[in-house]
Amino acid sequence: MKKSKDIKISYLLGIIIIVIVTLVTIPLFYNQFNSSMLLLKDKTIDDFKDEEKLTEVFITSQLEAKRVQLREAANNFELRKLLESKGSSALTNVLKKVVTSPIDADFIFLSYDGSEQITDVSLNILNTKQIINDYLENHSIERDFELYTTKTSNLIAFLKEDIISRKTGRILATMHTGYILNNRASFFNNLSLKVLKTNFYFIINDNVYSSSGVMSVDDAKAITSAKVGSLIQSNKKLFYITKVKLDDIYSIKVAFETSSNYVKNLKSSYIYNFLITVLTSILLCIIAIYIANRLITPPLEHIVNTISLLMIRNLRSTPRRSFIREFNLIEDNFISVFDKFQQKKSQLASFVSSSPISILILDYKGKIIQTNDASINLFEISDKNGNILKDSALKNCDDFKEMLSTIKDRKKIFEDEFNFKSGEKWKNTLWTIHQDNKENYIFIQCVDNTEKLETQSIIEAQRSKSVHNQKLAAIGEIASSVAHEINNPMGIVSLSLTMLENELEQLEINSEKKKENIRKSISNIENSVERTSQIISNLLDFSREGSKDRLESKNLDLVLNKTLLFIEEKLKKNKITLNTQGLDKDINIYIKETQFSQILVNLFNNSIDSLIGQERREIDLSTRVEDTTCYLHFKDTGRGIPKELEEKIFSPFFTTKSVGSGTGLGLSISKNLLLEMSGDIKLEREDSGAHFIVSIPIKN
Repeated sequence: MKKSKDIKISYLLGIIIIVIVTLVTIPLFYNQFNSSMLLLKDKTIDDFKDEEKLTEVFITSQLEAKRVQLREAANNFELRKLLESKGSSALTNVLKKVVTSPIDADFIFLSYDGSEQITDVSLNILNTKQIINDYLENHSIERDFELYTTKTSNLIAFLKEDIISRKTGRILATMHTGYILNNRASFFNNLSLKVLKTNFYFIINDNVYSSSGVMSVDDAKAITSAKVGSLIQSNKKLFYITKVKLDDIYSIKVAFETSSNYVKNLKSSYIYNFLITVLTSILLCIIAIYIANRLITPPLEHIVNTISLLMIRNLRSTPRRSFIREFNLIEDNFISVFDKFQQKKSQLASFVSSSPISILILDYKGKIIQTNDASINLFEISDKNGNILKDSALKNCDDFKEMLSTIKDRKKIFEDEFNFKSGEKWKNTLWTIHQDNKENYIFIQCVDNTEKLETQSIIEAQRSKSVHNQKLAAIGEIASSVAHEINNPMGIVSLSLTMLENELEQLEINSEKKKENIRKSISNIENSVERTSQIISNLLDFSREGSKDRLESKNLDLVLNKTLLFIEEKLKKNKITLNTQGLDKDINIYIKETQFSQILVNLFNNSIDSLIGQERREIDLSTRVEDTTCYLHFKDTGRGIPKELEEKIFSPFFTTKSVGSGTGLGLSISKNLLLEMSGDIKLEREDSGAHFIVSIPIKN
């Protein structure tokens, strides 16, 4: 990650001042400029309105002067006389004379009421006849003033005056005069130079008539599209658009022009003032930076140095009091808070360190951030700053590795249980795990549940053993009663067989073969009676509670043969071969016979269950003697025990059998019984089948 640059507080203070001044002055200057522009606009419009009034006065006075001239011409004595006498040939000459003096008109003609006749003496290069006809047809003849725009965009002002006979009082004719305004340079010049001192433009039917005769296309488009009463800017020029009244009906759209330099000057003035303000602000910032460096930075650096010494080295620096009260308060309060924090930290560290609960703080990769003595002992941590997956007993715990790799997908707080091997002993642990996603840490509390589980297992084993002994005792009582009921008939049968043997010797039987057959039958009956008595005797011994028996030297082969009486039928039924060639029949071992028989029965039953369904069904028994210990090897060709379960098979309640087929206590109880007899039982790793080695002393 890119490292950010450090900035001195004095520089930061200067930057803040510049930013604040800039943020404050820009809106102020902007608002002030807008206000000035509005005032300037209002002032400019007011000035233009004055010119609008002057223009209106000038145009109306000019029109009135033309009316006076027309009225004088209409009252011409010679002209009236010719009209009364209807002298048309001399009339034209008189009219031409009137056009040049005193009337200076572009159009002059006479129209007659009730007649289409026109007497025209106009002096212009336009299509006079067509213009006059359009004017007479389309405009009211009752008004003495009309504005007319030709198809060629010429603006003509028409005036009329009736010529009345003094004799009869009737209208002899109507005299019309017309003035092409856009060709009247003197009219525009007089208005522009003598009256307004500025350029102005007539706008009629989107056509612009200029006093100067020159206007750019952009300016023309701007003023023709502008609304009346608006002030617009185009090409560094300002135009004010208004209407000038010519009479009660007619008004002309007019644009007054002026330079926009004073707007530019206003902007320049504001920019100049703004730059002066910014430069002043920069100067103030430099002064503020200097003052801050001299007065604020040293005490702050002392506070930072104090904090650094306390936090990193836990050292106190010599107090240096500042003339700024707040800095002194900050330093005093921080030292006070730090002392309390150190006290709480020490208390917490002592509590965590002395806690019997194992406490771990890890990152998500397993790196150890913090731990306590209980964790170090439980997990056999070799490096307190190392990795829990490499430097502890958990490195071989696949369940813990899987949990750590998927922990981000789990709840923020959850519980779990892990079994792992610490030293030579398996540990059962209960974990409470809390994820801190902000700091990317994992907080763990771990309780060693091994002793509790072992105690529960022992209690449950003792309870099961007690139930087992009670069952054996019940069997013993039944066997004792059955033995009593059977032994009496067996005694009678045995006595009767003895009597039969004696009688047989005294009988004279001619056939020796028959006599021999009788002897064999009697011998078979005697063997059966003896076997029955032996089974009953062994059953009584097996069902007897033997925990209080003394350790005695017993022949291993004899004990094994007694035990086989209980399982030989089960071996035959499942077609299992028992091989005892490797068994030393002369070995005597120190055991509690009843309990050792129970151990052998349990091993046989486990092997028989494992051999069911196998093609090869064999159990091999062999012995090996080393020093004072006899090793009984118990091998079968069954399904065997998976490698991952080898460490757990002697645990209480652990079983590989289906539900309802086993309790998981057989091997656990067997191991405990052998340990009471100074022996042991272990599992030997084989490629196929199970191989248990029972060790038992041959001397007391």
